Amino acid sequence: IEREMSPSTVIRVSYSASNSHYLPTGIGRGIWSGQINPEYMALGGLLTSAATPANIALAQAINPAITGLPYANFAGAIGQMLLPFPQYSGIGDNGDIGNGNYNSLQVSAQRHFSRGLQFLISYTLSREMDDAGSNLGGFFGAGGRTAYNNKLEKAVGTQDIPQQLVLSYVYQLPAGKGHYLGGNSKLADAVIGHWQFSGIQSYIQGTPIGSNGGDNIGANCTVPYAGGCYADYTPGFSGSPKINGSYGSGGNPLHTPYINAAAFANPAPYTFGDTPRTLAYRLRNTSGFNENFSIMRDIKLYESISLHVAFDAFNAFNRTQ
Repeated sequence: IEREMSPSTVIRVSYSASNSHYLPTGIGRGIWSGQINPEYMALGGLLTSAATPANIALAQAINPAITGLPYANFAGAIGQMLLPFPQYSGIGDNGDIGNGNYNSLQVSAQRHFSRGLQFLISYTLSREMDDAGSNLGGFFGAGGRTAYNNKLEKAVGTQDIPQQLVLSYVYQLPAGKGHYLGGNSKLADAVIGHWQFSGIQSYIQGTPIGSNGGDNIGANCTVPYAGGCYADYTPGFSGSPKINGSYGSGGNPLHTPYINAAAFANPAPYTFGDTPRTLAYRLRNTSGFNENFSIMRDIKLYESISLHVAFDAFNAFNRTQ
């Protein structure tokens, strides 16, 4: 939707979306991943015990579907015995089974040069969801919890930026010939006339923090012959999961912790963790702020020769992220 607010100013409102399928993942597809079916996690410590007749009987008491040795001369652990392809020490399947979608509301206001001013202001409100893990961020091979239920991986994507504001502008300073400031003085026109001030400012909200070790939070887990695990929420935890103030406000960021480790716990053995893949406690990485400014003018030396003078300031306020 586009609306002309004046002969030089236009406002646009847009909805933009995309839907993607068959994206690469490191999760795998069911039995083709070579992972054990998660229903066998109920066997607990038996998974790493030798597949002796006594241990197989104990396993069958827990899960009657277990039939016994996969072949006559099998020698290994119960967990190896229950793999879909127990004759191999391991197989891999990076199945292209990922899905993703992006939805956004985009608003912009644009003004063409009028009374010395030109600008473009853009704001985007969006959300990106996927079940492909960090692969969409360019890190191939990141695995999920289990190859038997990829739906567990569906979450806000690791590159999701929900809000973004960008301002760019050029302003012809009202000084020199034809302007009220110094317009009647040739000297003033030569010194302060014809200058332009411009800037590009961007402000973006931080990306989600994961709880599977891909970002700041990881977990030690015991899930033999399976994929991996995420952290658990700590039972009874209250208060803010952030400590030491806002990100970047407490000394050396390499040594100052900003996330309270007590908010998370290692999952119980043979479980996969109960936090989502991203946004546990709504935690996000630091937001991004950047301001670039420039002031410039062209000084005509001869009919066909001009001198361009400019002063630029990049990241003018020394923002850190």
